[in-house]
Amino acid sequence: MIWDLELEESRFREKEVLDEALIAQYQLERRRAAENYARLGLHVVRLYGLTLLPDGQIICDCDKARACQTPGKHPNHDAGFMDVPPPTVEQVMEWWDVYPNGNVGLLTGKDWGFVLDLDLPRKSNSSNGVEVWNALVERHGGAPETRVAITGSGGMHWWFLLPEGRTYEDDLVLGKKHGIDVKKTRGLVVTPPSLHQSGNLYRWENHHEPVIAPEWLFTYSSSMSGSAKQTLGRKGKVPANRYARARQVWTDDQRRCGLELLDRINPSLTIPPKMARKIKEGSPQRGSELLFDLCLEASRIGIGPDRLFSELMKPGSRGGGALRRRAKRLKSKKLQEWFIDNVYLMALHQIAESTSQIDHLIQLAKEFQFESFEIPESANDLVKVRPSNLRKVLLECLSIARTTATLKPFLSQVQIARATGLSTKTVMHALRYLEALGWMSTINKRDQHATQYELSIHILKL
Repeated sequence: MIWDLELEESRFREKEVLDEALIAQYQLERRRAAENYARLGLHVVRLYGLTLLPDGQIICDCDKARACQTPGKHPNHDAGFMDVPPPTVEQVMEWWDVYPNGNVGLLTGKDWGFVLDLDLPRKSNSSNGVEVWNALVERHGGAPETRVAITGSGGMHWWFLLPEGRTYEDDLVLGKKHGIDVKKTRGLVVTPPSLHQSGNLYRWENHHEPVIAPEWLFTYSSSMSGSAKQTLGRKGKVPANRYARARQVWTDDQRRCGLELLDRINPSLTIPPKMARKIKEGSPQRGSELLFDLCLEASRIGIGPDRLFSELMKPGSRGGGALRRRAKRLKSKKLQEWFIDNVYLMALHQIAESTSQIDHLIQLAKEFQFESFEIPESANDLVKVRPSNLRKVLLECLSIARTTATLKPFLSQVQIARATGLSTKTVMHALRYLEALGWMSTINKRDQHATQYELSIHILKL
């Protein structure tokens, strides 16, 4: 989202200087700002406006008038206004034609980002949201420059975008701090140059683009596995304890991919039949190896550690034999924590490492200078493969690997051909060329429809 239009410079106005002429000027400014927001693709909401009475009081235009608890801050729309697409510029113009005194609001969430609403204390014993925020920023070494608004009461609105791999369900370190309200999905904020009941205008403190929020703002997602997300979100590594087989340190790329994998967890996802059989019947693998292999498979497809743990602990489940043997030494809660921290997260670390390597391969593939190459089709026939087709095929192969989170994907020539718009023969020649270049190597054929390849990370060193 690029906020690159010229917006009106709104000002603070003391209510003593308000008059009908100034109010009419403010109406034009609000209308112009609402149209500009709509041009940016933001979700504009028409709010009730404020009216200046002869006695100097400023009251809400809604039916409650003086009794309104949120004057000039609530929507002047029918119910369901949050569930429709953002209004067009033409719609906004019609709204302000009908009701020119409206204040301007914006919805948060989706691609628009979220807002930290820092309130000033309304009573002597109330918390000061600005002071709480400043203390948090100082403790964590600063916050990036982003779009900030000053509210009519003197508080602040900080606009941020979600980091990659984060969702609006993720908890924030300040989520329970007094004086700070977090506007995320379906949130509504009053925006400049709206009029406040104090007689002041909301105004932009700066014209920066909203930027990605600092990672220190987040703890973990309450909708995912709390223990797993909290470990990655706070420490970035699996904690070492007397049960841990290894101490895994996460790089920034691995941690990003690990959080992304955790965000893909779906609590209602059905365990695939092949995996369910392995959990129930076991396999020739040793107990601990099978446990780790099941965690690899689960984290790839979005089965969370809590769901997998409950399946493994069902009576008669051979796949959970290693866990039940350890249960003799640990209580149920401690056993689940051990499983998440020292088995599931170790498997997740391995897949996150593969995923981060695939990301680097994708970047390299986009920049790699392919040359036209001739492949011998027969003793007297050479086939040329265009550089652009080679890049298309390689990027599609890497996309499949990225989706399945493995360096050893099964690749179907027909599937790649459909995705790239190339013929299966061209795809076949391109795959042979990519093998010759060292980007991948054939492992085995699953059937006539797909071949398993192994991507070469050694290409990253070239």
